[in-house]
Amino acid sequence: MRRSVLLLFGVLALGAAVATAALSEEFEASVAAASAFRARHLGRTGGSDLVSVRVNDTMNTTGWIALKVDRQIATTVDPEGEDAVWYAAGHAEGAATAHRIDQIYSAVMVPQLPLHPQVRAFVEKHFAFMHTTSAAQRNASTYWRTVHRVLLQVRGIADGYAASGVSVRNNLTHWDVFLLNYNYELGDIQDKYGVSGGIETKTGKRIEGGGCSALVKVTSDDILMGHTTWTGYNMMLKAWKDYNFAMTPDGKDRQRVQMSSVPGAVASGDDWYQVSPAALLVTETTHYNYNQELYAEFVIPETVSEFVRVMVANHIGTDGITWVNAFARYNSGTYNNAYTVVDLKLFTPGVAPENLPDNLVWLTEQLPGMCPSIDVTPIMRGQGGYWSSYNRPAIPIVFNASGFRRMCDAYGALFCYETYPRGLIFKRNASDAVNQATFQDVIRYNNFMHDPLSVCATCSDPPQNPWLAIAARGDLSPPGQKQGNWSAFLGGPSADGGIDAKVGSYSMYHAGRGASVIAGPTHVQQPVFVWSESIVNGQVPHDGQPDRFDFDWVNPTSELLG
Repeated sequence: MRRSVLLLFGVLALGAAVATAALSEEFEASVAAASAFRARHLGRTGGSDLVSVRVNDTMNTTGWIALKVDRQIATTVDPEGEDAVWYAAGHAEGAATAHRIDQIYSAVMVPQLPLHPQVRAFVEKHFAFMHTTSAAQRNASTYWRTVHRVLLQVRGIADGYAASGVSVRNNLTHWDVFLLNYNYELGDIQDKYGVSGGIETKTGKRIEGGGCSALVKVTSDDILMGHTTWTGYNMMLKAWKDYNFAMTPDGKDRQRVQMSSVPGAVASGDDWYQVSPAALLVTETTHYNYNQELYAEFVIPETVSEFVRVMVANHIGTDGITWVNAFARYNSGTYNNAYTVVDLKLFTPGVAPENLPDNLVWLTEQLPGMCPSIDVTPIMRGQGGYWSSYNRPAIPIVFNASGFRRMCDAYGALFCYETYPRGLIFKRNASDAVNQATFQDVIRYNNFMHDPLSVCATCSDPPQNPWLAIAARGDLSPPGQKQGNWSAFLGGPSADGGIDAKVGSYSMYHAGRGASVIAGPTHVQQPVFVWSESIVNGQVPHDGQPDRFDFDWVNPTSELLG
């Protein structure tokens, strides 16, 4: 068995080389041009690179690896030179965090390999389409130029990793680093072909219709946006990234994207972003697609990856409307999320909820073949100044087309937008969020053994379930619980749930403080998660993680990167 696995891996490695080699000569030429520009710049300035990188690895003390990439040249250069800055940013990050990239790849990607042949063939075509098209069209539009730069950044990470000289286990290629970035989208390609992902762990992204919890709340003097990521505990090698290397499309301002992420990824994946100078807060929750026909018709290789589209939207979006419109272009139908975009430019401290201005908060919900958007500010005005998102599509056409209506009719509250327990908890608890501290408590809330809204309608012995909370704790699922017809979506103890939380606000943005973040499963009402003491230890790899997640909130901008 061991020999056959090694032989198969050799075949896959050859396939990766073929896939990379299949890229257009134009894309490869652009990589060479970026490298050459960087070399010329180094020669002109006597050793000053295009970017600088700072890493503060506090994984064992805060649960975060903090990274900042800064632009070293003050002015905008020609388009090819700007391409080189993006490539250099990736290269610097890849070199500085190579061992952590290797660890997250071992924890997240290795268990999913080898890819099913149909899945691999699809992703190879998709990979080639994006690189070829963006290279050919980069001078024709801002959109494709930005797609091209995001892909150059990925390539830079791969090249920096390879050049680091660090002893690693996986020897990752450009293809491997792309797959790491594409990770959350693979499940939809597997579903398109009806094949297994190669690892039978139930992750919070898929266990009961989607994953993550998000809340926007207006207080007496602030507006806050918070998010807790639901996913496998193998993803708890968290990185806080501060990208300060790009210029706005008009070339007038430095552009900054701050986000929670993992090593080696150019997008958040959680997702949580703060974007300036556009003054946007962006987050999402995931909803599953139960409509197989949508996969067959609309999930095709000739699209742009979700992780690329979200970063393009962050770079060319200037408000909620332009952000959602940019994101919807070349919809891949993979990693189907409901994105909430808060435009801090439109907020005035002290405004009453009923007087919130139009376009303050926009929502877009993606499915294969559609990505409708609405201004949800009127909804906030009608419910006391809050908006919540919890993996049940809010836009009726998405709720119906995704199959959630059918699932709601078949299984009841677990799949219904109006009566889903998490939505009801948000409705009850949102009024408790009156400042940053209380808001943080709400986004980490899980009191499942004592909360009547955490009672599973079809469960017994006991009736409560830790998935029915804002911050899920799959590791605390009662062994042997009788779950009735919800058993396929809840299950027993599992290494997944809410793995972090991030909170941003108008006040933090204008004070230059970024965000307040915390790593690990919630321990507000529940015990601290400890790998060595948990029943789920051994379910998933967790290379590089601390054993005990008893961390507190931290501000990475001022405390880790200040």
